[in-house]
Amino acid sequence: HVLVLSGEGESAHVEKLEIGLEMVASRSRLRRLDGLFHERLARIVRRPREIHFTAGHREHGASATSGDPAAQRIGDLNQLLSRSNIQSASLGMSDGLANGVPPDVRAVAVVGPRAAFLPEEAESLGSYFSRGGRLLIMVDPDTDHGLGGLLGRLGVGLREGVLNSERAFVARTRTRADRGRIYANTYSAHPTVSMVRRAGRRQRVASVFVNGGALRRDEEQEIEGIEVRFPLKTGADFWLDRNGNFERDPGENSEEDLNMIAAVTLDRGEESDGRALIIADGDFVTDQLLRNPGNHLLLADAFQWLLGEERVIGPVA
Repeated sequence: HVLVLSGEGESAHVEKLEIGLEMVASRSRLRRLDGLFHERLARIVRRPREIHFTAGHREHGASATSGDPAAQRIGDLNQLLSRSNIQSASLGMSDGLANGVPPDVRAVAVVGPRAAFLPEEAESLGSYFSRGGRLLIMVDPDTDHGLGGLLGRLGVGLREGVLNSERAFVARTRTRADRGRIYANTYSAHPTVSMVRRAGRRQRVASVFVNGGALRRDEEQEIEGIEVRFPLKTGADFWLDRNGNFERDPGENSEEDLNMIAAVTLDRGEESDGRALIIADGDFVTDQLLRNPGNHLLLADAFQWLLGEERVIGPVA
């Protein structure tokens, strides 16, 4: 056994990790020893925290009951949260989302909705942000998610079209459709990309999008106290495919770097500030992508920034 202890006597907090004495039975646990130890340690050194995931809009789920194929589930995300002593809870219509986000909710995540939010639900999320709430929003550019108004309230908007590249893509089908599975590592100096930025310089990692989009600053929205930063951009040789043919047609050329992620801060003076991270890809944290270090590390930075705590989720072997 491995014992992780805190305190003494009857008030001691003990977490036990059983490894075993026989190699045949212990081999699988030894392979995952770093992660298993991290999970036990987190239960002792960090207070329990909770993140609410919106439900009822065909968001990606962790089990087969979600209707998603295995690659599009978020089982790996749930394991990462568990290792850091972060609990997940649902937030949907039956939980009062259309009336407002409860005041004790620390953070809300929207993971790839494929059905539209009601205007009242989007309004609740916007009001929550204005009160100092923390939002993680992952949406696809070609989906009717009903969150356009919320994004405008955050000072950003989705551009038309799906990001494509003729060179910076991940080959899976060996067809032109692979041009929609793009990667980029042009990270800026922002807390949401600090770990992945360092790894990008040393290990040449990159973040991967699957049929993701691009974000823009919504110039029509003049919101006092809002600051919008774009921590990840595409670089050269990318375009927004508007007709789904994976070809760079006339009018689809881009002469500028395209913004893949937006980090929004609302300065509320002495009160806690509102924070939101918008990722223009609903698949960014699904099992097909989260094992990629460029996605995993960026998510770790994102939760650290949103929750305002150090080392919420670190890299685990």
